[in-house]
Amino acid sequence: MIRRVSHIFLFITALSLLAAQPVWAAAKIVSIKVAGSSDISEDSVRSLIVSREGLPFSKNRVQQDIRALYESGQFHDVNVKQTRVRGGIQLTYYVSQRPRIETIEFKGNRKLDDDDLLELVTVHAQSVADQAKIAESIQKMKDKYSEKGYHLAAISHRFEEIPHSRSKKLIFDIQEGKGLKVKKVSFEGNKAFSDKKLSKVIRTKKKTIFSWLSGTGKYRKEVLERDVAFLTFHYLNHGYLKVKVAAPEVRFSDDKKWIYVVFSIDEGPQYNVGEVNVAGDILTTREELLSVLQTEQGNTYSRLKVEQDISRLAEIYGNQSYAFANIVPQTIPDDQALTADITYVINKGRKIKIEKINIAGNTTTRDKVIRRELKVVENGYYNETALRRSRERLMALGYFEEVNFATPRGSADDRIILNINVREKQTGSFSIGAGFSSVENFILTASLSKDNFLGYGISSRFSLELSSRRQLFLLSFEDPYFLDTDWIFSASGYRTVNVFEDFDRRSFGGSLT
Repeated sequence: MIRRVSHIFLFITALSLLAAQPVWAAAKIVSIKVAGSSDISEDSVRSLIVSREGLPFSKNRVQQDIRALYESGQFHDVNVKQTRVRGGIQLTYYVSQRPRIETIEFKGNRKLDDDDLLELVTVHAQSVADQAKIAESIQKMKDKYSEKGYHLAAISHRFEEIPHSRSKKLIFDIQEGKGLKVKKVSFEGNKAFSDKKLSKVIRTKKKTIFSWLSGTGKYRKEVLERDVAFLTFHYLNHGYLKVKVAAPEVRFSDDKKWIYVVFSIDEGPQYNVGEVNVAGDILTTREELLSVLQTEQGNTYSRLKVEQDISRLAEIYGNQSYAFANIVPQTIPDDQALTADITYVINKGRKIKIEKINIAGNTTTRDKVIRRELKVVENGYYNETALRRSRERLMALGYFEEVNFATPRGSADDRIILNINVREKQTGSFSIGAGFSSVENFILTASLSKDNFLGYGISSRFSLELSSRRQLFLLSFEDPYFLDTDWIFSASGYRTVNVFEDFDRRSFGGSLT
């Protein structure tokens, strides 16, 4: 009897659950609310979820909502409460927002300044603290320190409260540690050159008692990478066409304070220059072009000379307005004779005109002062030598610290824009002095000079000397392009007064050129 009653009870319970399940599953969402401490508006939260009022309730959809809120990176805790209400179900999303970052600070950094570190940080001020981005930022900073030789740098982060603000300050605490020192640099596989010779080629040096003078002896990853290129170029300049320099092996000491660097080199055979030729678009004659080349048959192959030959040919074609002549050296080695035939294949391209000349950076100097030094003109043909000479003339003025030329494409393929960017420097000077003597008593001297007066390129000078017995005033100026012509105009004037016991001598005069 008891067993029959229990079976009936279980049967009724199962029927009730089966009856309730479709009602719950089929129930509609009648209300969605957002709760919890958050500065993010309810509309912003709703935009991240797919559940909506009027849709049937779905556990899978709610799980999708939770996942989307976490993946947004704005919340570190998300919970959803389901409440049976009249007409359906109410969903309440309880969200706890990650702290908002107001400022970012670095503490303990000396080898890298704040600006350098800030460029590596992927989380930004006025944004929500994303732990993934913070971890990424820390790793990038560690990598940067490793490049500088500080492999033991330790970086952590913390948040600091800001008074009267719900935002927080993100602080990166940095313990830089000591940089790794190079204990020894060695080479393997080198036969043509000694370790001593190759050590002079590279920039990585072992630590010595004199390293503090030269700043060497520290491990830097980027320097080692350049050393591979230096060694390769050294061998190529001495005829070793097939040299291979492997990435250096870096071995750490047990205490990780010292490193041992080993360069492995596969030299290969040394090659001499075989036949030298030019091909492609030849402007003049083959013999004339070959006459300007440094690479000659029978000499040891040198990559440096090949690059210099390319520059010479490019200048010849550039002087004929072929600004973008493409010159490719084809090197064909003969492994039996150990020679290398070199053919400079030339594609001259189109003749190029200078469509426009733009000048920037001259806050004081007038445009005309710069343009009159140029050996190229707008709507004129491009000329490599004239362009180089123009830059030299601008630097010779003494008005600029830097003069940079850029030649972007113009309105057509055969036209370029010449952009000239200058950085001005101080062109004036002022000095004053005073002294005392038993004859003239107090003496005052002063001088003032300006080499780019009012930005017109005029040089002017003024000086004076004053004492109880002597006065001197001198004024001069020179215009190297008088009235925008090729004439030089200069003028000077002076006035002197000498006081003697019996008489005074006064004189004035000048010159005009």
